[in-house]
Amino acid sequence: MGYARSLTVPQDAGGIYHCYSRCVRRERLLESPERVAVLERRLCFLSTRVFAIDLIEFKPMGNHVHGIVRTHPELAWCWTDEEVARRWLLLSQAGRRPDLDEGDGPSDAAVAALAEKKPRIEELRRRLADLGSYHSAWKEWSAKRWNREDRVSGHFWQGRYGVTTALDDGAVLTQSVYVLLNAVHAGLENELGTRTPGSLKTRIER
Repeated sequence: MGYARSLTVPQDAGGIYHCYSRCVRRERLLESPERVAVLERRLCFLSTRVFAIDLIEFKPMGNHVHGIVRTHPELAWCWTDEEVARRWLLLSQAGRRPDLDEGDGPSDAAVAALAEKKPRIEELRRRLADLGSYHSAWKEWSAKRWNREDRVSGHFWQGRYGVTTALDDGAVLTQSVYVLLNAVHAGLENELGTRTPGSLKTRIER
């Protein structure tokens, strides 16, 4: 029997987590480089402009995705009500798009109107540092997008995301190496970060 997610990923304390999500029936629905590029854009948008969650490593593997993330609830607590409102509205405004241009964003009037709703703002403050909400913001979004492309309905992702907590620096290093070497172990590449997409390949290209 597994532990409740609230016990492994507490909402009131930051942490570093290795997360993984599988495509339904482990089908290779992420083979397309275009899909991977869109997914990476979405994750970067969520981590840099919406959530108080850092994306440390990202590695798609055809039929599943690995990510290492760090949650920062203490950062969300420091945001003003207006900043919380702006970030949430930014997520809503993105809609079907993976991200928004830097110049795009909600109006000052919309931000001010939402910021006045204090109970709602406190709920959103918690959600913007919550790992489950972060996954919903890219898994539900990507499932709808790619089901439309494939002209199918039903599940795209297989169940909830899996998660392992990194309790110390050694665990973070071990999990990062595992994620970065995944394609090598699978025989998809023989030089680290040179062929298959992911956060390391992106850093090398930059």
